[in-house]
Amino acid sequence: MLKTIDVIKKFNLKISNMDSSDLEREITAPALHRYGLELSAVMDIPDKPRNVIGWGTKESKWFKNLGTKELREKINSVVSKRTPLVILSSGFSKKMAKIVIEICNKHKTPVHHSESHLTTVNMTIGWYIAKSLAENITIHASLVIVNGVGVMITGKSGIGKSEAVLELVQKGHYFVSDDNVVLSKIGTDFIGKPSKITKDFLEARGIGFINIPKIYGLKSTKEYVKVDLVIELLSSDELNNVDRLGNRKLYYEALGGKLDKMQIPVENGRTLSALIEAAANVYIAKKVGQEPLSIISERSK
Repeated sequence: MLKTIDVIKKFNLKISNMDSSDLEREITAPALHRYGLELSAVMDIPDKPRNVIGWGTKESKWFKNLGTKELREKINSVVSKRTPLVILSSGFSKKMAKIVIEICNKHKTPVHHSESHLTTVNMTIGWYIAKSLAENITIHASLVIVNGVGVMITGKSGIGKSEAVLELVQKGHYFVSDDNVVLSKIGTDFIGKPSKITKDFLEARGIGFINIPKIYGLKSTKEYVKVDLVIELLSSDELNNVDRLGNRKLYYEALGGKLDKMQIPVENGRTLSALIEAAANVYIAKKVGQEPLSIISERSK
C-alpha cells in the first residue's frame, strides 16, 4: 500500500497546506495524471481518484483563461474526491497556485509546488509511484549489472548462480540481488530488485551469508536495475536443447512480456563469471548490429 505520506517522506516534499491536509490517503494508480480530458468535460471524473495530480505550465495558462467561477468549479470537481496529492510544477503560476491551494484546503488535499519542471517530476516522483505500484513476481534467480547490462541469472538450485555473482562483484560489476529477484514490468521495461529479506546479502555455500556492501563497499550494489538479459545456467542433464551457436532467438516470458535469453551450460573447467561477462558483451554488440554468425557466413562466400 502506497500513501501520500510515503511519497512526501521519500522526496522530502514541502506541502504548502500541511496543517489542513490528509496525508494518509492511498495512492492506487501508477504515474501522475493531468486530468486534461476530464477538466475539459470530454471525460467524466472518476468518483474515486487514485492518481497523484501533476499540473504544469499548460494547465496554468488554461486555468488563467477561464472565468473565476468556472476555474473554481473545474479545480473543485477534481480535488473534492479525496485526491491523494496535487503537484504543481515550477511553471505553474503563483497566482493560480494560491487558488488551487485555497480549494484544496477545503477538501484536505495536500499540495506541493515544486521547483522542477513537470517532466522532471514525472521522471522522479512519477517513476517512483509507478515502480511502487507495478505488478510484480518473485523469481528464484540472481541479478547483477555487467558492463551496464542488467543480467538476471536463472538455473537450478546449487548450479552456481551465487558463486558466479560473487566473482562478478569481485571483478567490479554491480550486485543487485541473490537467490530472489522481485521482477516488475513498467510499460515495456522490466525492473528487478531484491526482496526485503535478502537485500544486500549473498549466500555462498560453505561460507554462509556475505553482506556485499559491508565487504565490498556501498558502491558495489544497486537498489534496482532495468533487466535487459536473462542467462539460464544449464546442468549436464539439460544440455539436449542447448543453443550451441547462439543463433536461435530465445526469450524469458514473464508478466505478459518477454526478455532476451541466453543459455550457458555448466561444465567442469568453465569459468561462469567470464562467460556471463562475454554474454553481456555479445548482447551489447548485437544491439548495435554486430551479428558474428552473419559475418562468418559472409566471409565463407
